[in-house]
Amino acid sequence: MLNTAPATERGKHLYSNGGYTIAGHMLEKVTGIAWETLIQDELFSPLDMNNTGFGPPNLDDSSQQTVFMFLSF
Repeated sequence: MLNTAPATERGKHLYSNGGYTIAGHMLEKVTGIAWETLIQDELFSPLDMNNTGFGPPNLDDSSQQTVFMFLSF
């Protein structure tokens, strides 16, 4: 990612999840805590997002609301 030229010219915007991937990896390295645990403890739990998590949805439970978050390094 860092060895390639920008996809757009300066001042233009192109959405990318790359920054989230890098931020997640940095947080894991600094805290020593897995990304999934950090998000669960610091975001989902305080907001009472009890039916939100990681991975494929539970197709047996139609009431479950799932957020998909995929990181690759």
